[in-house]
Amino acid sequence: MDEQNKALRQRIAVHYNIEPLTEPETRDYIKHRLRLAGTAVEIFSPEAIYEIFSFSNGYPRLINTICDRALLTGYVLGLIKIDGKIAKKCVDDLVLPGERNDTSNADLEGFEVNVNQKTPFTWDPVAEQEELAADINEQKITLQKQPKSVFVKVMVVFAIWITTVLSLYAWLGP
Repeated sequence: MDEQNKALRQRIAVHYNIEPLTEPETRDYIKHRLRLAGTAVEIFSPEAIYEIFSFSNGYPRLINTICDRALLTGYVLGLIKIDGKIAKKCVDDLVLPGERNDTSNADLEGFEVNVNQKTPFTWDPVAEQEELAADINEQKITLQKQPKSVFVKVMVVFAIWITTVLSLYAWLGP
């Protein structure tokens, strides 16, 4: 134990380690947090929950971070439903350079790259932007049918909660 943390550790009466959540528990956890924030609306699609679980491996702190980013992204884009694409984009933003998923390149072992070879995995930013714009327009139609204020309240409460949790973590440590 570090000498500088000794006094703080002595003041902590209860210490508990939370095991990672399963995918169904992750879905229930997200729904529970949204209910605490004041909504029963299912803001995250099943695909979004899958993306969140896949990256977080069920760790609540990381689930909270991804959900916070996804809610903020949804708010900025004027969406009321967070789909798999939005969640995936938020997850991709959290991946550090050089970091990769353990299974992301498992099927590429022994694969050699020929620089003259055309690959089917080309990225077309214009097509991706058009596809995202079409998805956003599709969701905006739904947005007109439901009140936006619920989503804003949920996002604000969730952001406050995340800030509180991060402050406690910084103060108490892991």
